Amino acid sequence: MYRRRIVALAATTLLALAACGDDKAATPTTVAPLDTVPAIPDSVVDGGNVEDTMVEDTMVEDTMVEDTMVEDTVDEGSALTGEVVPGAGIGTEFCDVNTELNETPSPLDDSEPTPEALNEYFSTTFAEMFARFAAAAPADMLDEVTVLGQGMDAFTEVLAANDWNIEGAFSDPALEAVMTNSDFEEAGSRVDSYCGMES
Repeated sequence: MYRRRIVALAATTLLALAACGDDKAATPTTVAPLDTVPAIPDSVVDGGNVEDTMVEDTMVEDTMVEDTMVEDTVDEGSALTGEVVPGAGIGTEFCDVNTELNETPSPLDDSEPTPEALNEYFSTTFAEMFARFAAAAPADMLDEVTVLGQGMDAFTEVLAANDWNIEGAFSDPALEAVMTNSDFEEAGSRVDSYCGMES
């Protein structure tokens, strides 16, 4: 689905912004002289061998693996759990509009899209196509269409908040939630599979 253009443009734009950042003068790194490096206290050394206390409880014990590494980062799970039969939607209006969304020329195809072109496209052209896409969605694609609609709404809101300036949008932290949303990417892939398209 259309998200592929956004992801591709995001990568290009972020690389360009990174290149601009590399042009700035680098800040020298100061390395402390050897004679200022603190010595190992005598209490840590026993007969020339480092005591067990350096590794014992502090480096490995429960804190590295126990609850902190896994529990807080577990994904609550995706809502996109239904089975998708590849190609099942070929020939339907839903998949015809999906093809239209993928193939209709867009300002994102340009290396430097203008704010005026982005505003016109997302406020009118894309909005009308997506409305037809959503209206034609079969029951087993409703979750995917909902996720895609929410993602595109969020993307458009960030563009509008940055006066439709693409570089401003892609440097806006608010866009991170859209670009890192695995459900958004998965929803588009599932729609493409349903319509017999390669993602």
